[in-house]
Amino acid sequence: SNDILYDTLSLSNVSSGNVTLDFWVKLDKVGVQQNFMYLDDDASTSARLVPYVQSNNYFSLFVANTGGSANVLESGLKMEKDVWYHFACIMDGSDLTIYWCAPDSSGKNTSTNNPSFSITSTQYFTIGADGRPGAAGLWADASYDNVRIWTKALTADEVYTYRFDIANTTAANLGAVYTFDYGVASSSNSTSSGIVYDRLGKNHLKIYNLALSGSSSNFVEQDSLVPCPIHWYGSADRIATRLLTDVEMTSEQIA
Repeated sequence: SNDILYDTLSLSNVSSGNVTLDFWVKLDKVGVQQNFMYLDDDASTSARLVPYVQSNNYFSLFVANTGGSANVLESGLKMEKDVWYHFACIMDGSDLTIYWCAPDSSGKNTSTNNPSFSITSTQYFTIGADGRPGAAGLWADASYDNVRIWTKALTADEVYTYRFDIANTTAANLGAVYTFDYGVASSSNSTSSGIVYDRLGKNHLKIYNLALSGSSSNFVEQDSLVPCPIHWYGSADRIATRLLTDVEMTSEQIA
């Protein structure tokens, strides 16, 4: 009785152990662990990458390999409810990096010698929980916008360049783009096709158990302006106000 977006992906240009999840997220609930996304190697589901927020509200990145080894990288950022954040979660072989941007600051954290695994050309991707329908858990009460999968480890300059450049669908190694700009925001979308479209036209996601009506578990109105530092991590002396896209999507754990 919980809602997620999910499907198998075909990312033809994946380099072994190199991938970036790049997205905007806003917590609709705090004080409980919530797994925002789940990317696994379809050949071995124990090899996976999971961005999530801990019960103490700190954003973190979990990685595990086929041998059962696992590690968690904490960002050092404590998330607040109803605030938009941008994250880039990067796996570069055995190195993990989180870049984050909050309304009044930005930052980075990196760890080395993490469990590594080879990503094949087929993956499984979920937004809103940590697994597939029937096996998912730790659902997220959160809002999402501009979710992208890159088949490379982005550099700091690339993360900065593409953070607001969601219209760019021709960048090298861009594997999937989900903007959620569909339907009638916060209204009835019961006639929806049941698909969230990849703007690249390749890796669409299925809608599972979303209400598709009202102000949650649906396509909803975008919060207006998002302040974010102009300078990259470590420098917040100049603040820019940027507009995200028109519509976002929420996931919800349904009691």
